[in-house]
Amino acid sequence: MSANKLSSALLILAIGCSCLLACDAKIRVRLINRSLRGQVMTERCWSSEDNLGYHAIQPSYYYQFMFNNNIWCSTKFRCHVSFPSGEQKEWLAYNCDRDSCDDDLCEWTVTETSVCMPRDEGRPPLCF
Repeated sequence: MSANKLSSALLILAIGCSCLLACDAKIRVRLINRSLRGQVMTERCWSSEDNLGYHAIQPSYYYQFMFNNNIWCSTKFRCHVSFPSGEQKEWLAYNCDRDSCDDDLCEWTVTETSVCMPRDEGRPPLCF
């Protein structure tokens, strides 16, 4: 095998291994119910490929889901939450282009009045 072919084969192998490691990295999105009134929160999250269904989350508890980004970094998840008192929020809970979450955990604190995720040092939290 010539040096060029060997170099090409090693490059392809390195790229393949990098992709396997990157593709195996799970992103976690967590919604924490921090109801100001001690209410149960109902949530539903979805992407263009997955509907995760409805979940009832007790105060101070959370719901979490995991997924892999696609290779084009176009993964997006939307979430909708509602409280028995009528407050509702819908937001883009994960956007591959926007979010770089600590340890691959995007943690949202949800109340009746806001939905917020802390961001890197020096940047204000992302709130809806």
